[in-house]
Formats: sequence, C-alpha cells, structure tokens
Amino acid sequence: MNPNAPKILIISSDTGGGHRSAAAAIVAGIQNLVESDSYAIRTVRAIEEAHHITAKLVAIYNWVLRNKQHWMKYLYWAVNRFRPDAHPFFYKRTVNLRLLERMGLR
Repeated sequence: MNPNAPKILIISSDTGGGHRSAAAAIVAGIQNLVESDSYAIRTVRAIEEAHHITAKLVAIYNWVLRNKQHWMKYLYWAVNRFRPDAHPFFYKRTVNLRLLERMGLR
C-alpha cells in the first residue's frame, strides 16, 4: 500500500438498523470506483472499540432489540433519565481524557 495514499475512516457501530452493512457497502462502493491501492480505507466500530463497558452496553442493547423489543421503551427511558454519556461516573471510565487534552478538546 502507498503510504501517501489518502485515508478514509468510516465510523460505525453494530447497534441494529444495518450500520455494519451500510459501512460495508460504502467500502465496496469506494473500492469499485477507485484503484485498490489509491486509498486506505478503515472501518471502526466506535462504541464497541471505545471501552469494554460500552461494548457490554451495546451487547445489552442488541439483545433487547432482538429478544424483547417491547422493552425498548424502558431502555430509552433509562438512557434519557440517567444520561450515561454526561454522567461523570461513566465519562471518567470510558473517555480517554489524555487523548482529548492532546487534541485540545478538553
């Protein structure tokens, strides 16, 4: 692979709704349009690869979605009520604060 090739990063998640197949379709489309060595394409599962806690939460979400879909309203209520994305307990454990500081985002 050419080290100077443009890089494409596709950020996705395996949280239902066909995200994985959509990301794969984008990769296949790009590969059909351009030469294989002219671009570096990488797909990451952002939530699952961020931290083991978020990977477990995705697994729970997918299980509920597949097996107990009528529970989804309670899951959405809990997420909106407790806001784990904004709660310091989860934030400190799942966000790489040093990386954010180096990027100037914190």
